[in-house]
Amino acid sequence: DPFFIYTEKLILPTMHDLYNIYVEGVIIREGIDEDEMLDVTQELADEFYSVGYPHPDMIEVKYLGHEDDY
Repeated sequence: DPFFIYTEKLILPTMHDLYNIYVEGVIIREGIDEDEMLDVTQELADEFYSVGYPHPDMIEVKYLGHEDDY
């Protein structure tokens, strides 16, 4: 008989807030969670400080709501 190891993971329901990110009115990320939104905005800030683009006034982050709303 083969030996099986069974592990049970507790999966808790999580509600993620979702966001879209726009640069100069063009969507660059759609339906991303808060962690990814923070990563992307940090990357955009780093890019601005290194090359001068995109200016923070060109960036818009729109809150879409919770993922379970869709």
